[in-house]
Amino acid sequence: MTAPASQRRTLLALALTQVFGTIGLGVAPTIGILLASKMTHSQALAGVARTASTFGAALFGIPLANLAARTSRRCALSVGWLVASLGAALLAFSAGGAYLTPVILGMLMIGAGSAASYQARFAATDQASESQRTSALSFIVWVGTIGSVLGPNIGTPARLLSERWGTNLYGTAFGLAALALCLATAMAYLFLPAPSLTSNVTDPPGVSPHRPSFGARCAAVYRHIVGNAQARCAVLALLGAHTVMVSVMTMTPVHMNHQGASIEVIGLTISLHVLGMFGLSPLMGIAADRFGQRPVIMAGLMTLVLSLALAIVAPENQPVMVLSLTLLGLGWSAVFVAGSALFAASLPQKQRVEASGGLDALMNLGAAMAALASGLVLAAASFPVLAGLAGLLLAPGAIGLWASRR
Repeated sequence: MTAPASQRRTLLALALTQVFGTIGLGVAPTIGILLASKMTHSQALAGVARTASTFGAALFGIPLANLAARTSRRCALSVGWLVASLGAALLAFSAGGAYLTPVILGMLMIGAGSAASYQARFAATDQASESQRTSALSFIVWVGTIGSVLGPNIGTPARLLSERWGTNLYGTAFGLAALALCLATAMAYLFLPAPSLTSNVTDPPGVSPHRPSFGARCAAVYRHIVGNAQARCAVLALLGAHTVMVSVMTMTPVHMNHQGASIEVIGLTISLHVLGMFGLSPLMGIAADRFGQRPVIMAGLMTLVLSLALAIVAPENQPVMVLSLTLLGLGWSAVFVAGSALFAASLPQKQRVEASGGLDALMNLGAAMAALASGLVLAAASFPVLAGLAGLLLAPGAIGLWASRR
């Protein structure tokens, strides 16, 4: 079935926004974590930058979803990308200083872009038919591959420019990120449709729309997830996979830096990991449509286990680490695409818009806590210990998936 013209235009606009936005966001797992490590001189605190950005994504998740429900996706996504661009600009000006507070604030604001990027995948399903919902979602996840692969390597042009201009390497990298995020803001505002993508869910004529408070919205999201077995299964799998992925990827640049790897090599390794996350997402969507979301989620969880096993066995072998991170991305992709589709299919459209913000907030809050804890674990123990502890977080999702079969 061919998608209607309005849906095709929406997908194109979302795709353009994702490309530029994810380029800007790509600085967080590489340049951001290295900057925090340089400023704090502490391995235990090196995850503070990633923690701030992931906590920012959790902080902005529900407000942006509520803004989309009240106004439009265009408004919500434009605000999210704009806040992220301002955060990158703040980092560009403060990267050469000695104060950590503006760095943390800037990374927190960049998290708004992550929240907007996550929300875009649900925006792709708003006007899609049931048979095309997973394909539309996976397409938006996949198109972010371009920016997500280029973003971690932003250190390469930043080094050339900083040497030519005599500027700070980190400041130049975040300046380029701010430019990319500004372009994402412009794309969202200019090309996304102005009417609400949930405009087909209307209040009866003559009745003023009821706007519950922020706390009431959070409570409603919680009740809906807890009372829905299908949504609960998807949430457990998504929370586990996302937390594991973030915790291991956060400390990988620090681990590789201690092994003597350059910023270019670290960026390339993270890019291959990100390619695994997004490059095959359309195939994950096709597999979920053909075989069902639950089998694809289970396959993703098994891939994550294999990735962690490789990191435990050979943490100092660079080719094995590259393979491990690639598998980490592939496993996350399977769970993320199929789990998001299962979650979206379990909810009516109006609740999906509001609950998606709650889901993203939960995912990013858990990831922020894991990112902070991962630095402490790496400092106190080792990278294999970190990978082993992360594997325990996959158990609830696997148990919930197995139980849902009954």
